[in-house]
Amino acid sequence: MLRRMFNLAIKKWKWVKENPVSRIELPQVNNERVRYLGEAEYQSLFRALEHDTIPSWLKPIVIIALNTGLRESNLLKLKWTSVNLFSRLITIEGERMKNRESIGLPLTQEAFETFRALQRGKRTDTALVFHDTGKEIYPVKLQRGFRKACKKAGIENFRFHDLRHTFASYLRQRGVDLHTISKLLGHKDIRMTQRYAHLSVETLREAISVLDRTEGAQKGAQPESFGIENGLTSCF
Repeated sequence: MLRRMFNLAIKKWKWVKENPVSRIELPQVNNERVRYLGEAEYQSLFRALEHDTIPSWLKPIVIIALNTGLRESNLLKLKWTSVNLFSRLITIEGERMKNRESIGLPLTQEAFETFRALQRGKRTDTALVFHDTGKEIYPVKLQRGFRKACKKAGIENFRFHDLRHTFASYLRQRGVDLHTISKLLGHKDIRMTQRYAHLSVETLREAISVLDRTEGAQKGAQPESFGIENGLTSCF
């Protein structure tokens, strides 16, 4: 915080000429956490979201989060002007993105139907897609409601931001390449997407098939009999 204060004083207000704490090495932060919903957790969460003690505005937010990978701030500030149901596309302007670059996200069928239901049920004049009877939903309120839903579902060690990890993890497990996932997440550097690399079952299958080829060669099998078995069992 002190470093940030001095940087602002230098760059924005010209109050000082140098940052006295700039050479102090900061502790490394572990940003490699990948926590995503398993199949049973996924089902439990959506059962919990239907409970009458959980705010009704939470379920559509969770659905869109799981189908777009958008950050909490982008979801809570999302306006209908950014949602094009005709083109089935969400457009987020660069000023609202963490990397300052605009992004266009195609809608899945579930996301499209969720937006359409919200639009048909619209009863207020607010421009926000997600709201509580016309009032803005602030992060604290969202996180409180989500923690309550997770507790109801019996899900532990899971944050709202982990829905974004779930989106990326499901894509990777279904064979989507890291470059595409990086684009969908709005990552400026693909190194940020590398945390999902190990989740590709197909890649692991191809790697381990080397053992099959080696074993076949040792037994004198013909070259054309080598190779990976066809098919990939779906994770979910």
